[in-house]
Amino acid sequence: MSTLSVYAKGLPEGATEARYLEKIRVIGVDPFILFSGGNGTDITRASLPPVDSSDIVSYLVLQASFITYLNVLVLLLYYVYCYYYNVQHNLLLIL
Repeated sequence: MSTLSVYAKGLPEGATEARYLEKIRVIGVDPFILFSGGNGTDITRASLPPVDSSDIVSYLVLQASFITYLNVLVLLLYYVYCYYYNVQHNLLLIL
């Protein structure tokens, strides 16, 4: 694995850092180093790894951990509460 970016070094230890390091392991490079020029090279198309549509689906759908079961449960219970008590909700929850 290449050197870590300032962002990666500043992550709190625990699950967040572990997920980020796992993503770096999967894609092979720390994206913050690429876009900040931290490795001293210019970004060219040849320097980036090849990406296929199946890679994008795998990364975003199969490996993403943005929402947990508990988040979904809380949102569903909120909707049930609003329905039961006839509460108008104009709330967009970003979990």
